[in-house]
Amino acid sequence: MTRDRSGLFFQIAGTLTANRINILSAWSHSIFLKTVLATFHVNDIPEGPLDDPERWEGFCRDIARVIAGEIDVHELVLARRGVGRSPLTPFAIRFPVRVEIDNATSDKATIIEVHADDRPGLLYDITRKLSDLELDISLTKIATEANRAADVFYVQDRHGEKIVDFDQLNTIKSSLHDHLTEIEANLTNKDKHIAM
Repeated sequence: MTRDRSGLFFQIAGTLTANRINILSAWSHSIFLKTVLATFHVNDIPEGPLDDPERWEGFCRDIARVIAGEIDVHELVLARRGVGRSPLTPFAIRFPVRVEIDNATSDKATIIEVHADDRPGLLYDITRKLSDLELDISLTKIATEANRAADVFYVQDRHGEKIVDFDQLNTIKSSLHDHLTEIEANLTNKDKHIAM
């Protein structure tokens, strides 16, 4: 629980990713006085229980520094992702990225649904792009089943309003889809080089 602000969700997701902590599911909701409550269900990378006290302590140190603005989460993720993926964790696309926008269900927010292959850092990549598009997340519902992510984001503009402009909605949908597709293509190419 912390004070809400633009980009908070991707900063938390990025710090978890940087510490090789995999996000299985997440839920967040803005509550009273600009306060957000976020819950993350996580496991270790590679898959297993998160029972490494040093890694958990490292995450706690990093998240405190990220929230305080002492370090940039994107630089932290890039530094710890390394130049290539481990050959023990190959990435092969099975489910093409799909982005859907629902503007009818909620009166106060635009709902963005993202379906894609689950992988370490996916939630960070999605939420960072949403922040780049100047969208604030008011509610998230993150789920993973059979290595497929189905993530739902209730978003508003920086004035706390639902997105109603059709051109802006189309830009959001295409930008997020292209961003995730490009990342997956890069990861697949890295795996091919590792295999060679």
